[in-house]
Amino acid sequence: MKISAILLIALAFFTGENHATEVSANTALATDYVYRGISQTDEEFTIQGGFDVSFESGFYAGIWASNVAFDGSIETDYYLGYRTEINKFEIDIGYLVYVYPNQPTNQPTKRAGKF
Repeated sequence: MKISAILLIALAFFTGENHATEVSANTALATDYVYRGISQTDEEFTIQGGFDVSFESGFYAGIWASNVAFDGSIETDYYLGYRTEINKFEIDIGYLVYVYPNQPTNQPTKRAGKF
């Protein structure tokens, strides 16, 4: 996948000898996955997890995934960005994309939920 390749290139670029790197992981088992007030799992249990890499320079990248009740049953989020502080103001510029790997490419994404 193109996004995975971009993340790997970014990680390779920012993990030189002069850069401190922090790697973290997270997991969750929850009773529901709600996005903007709409259940993504038809109000059923969800398992979620991700990995994050951040660098002393302020750059970061990560991946996160969750089961969902539509579009192939999994959502995968990829993100990268840059975080810094200027005069006590924290600035965070990033890019996030979420994909449904098993979704046919000719169909629009459908969100689960009751409207």
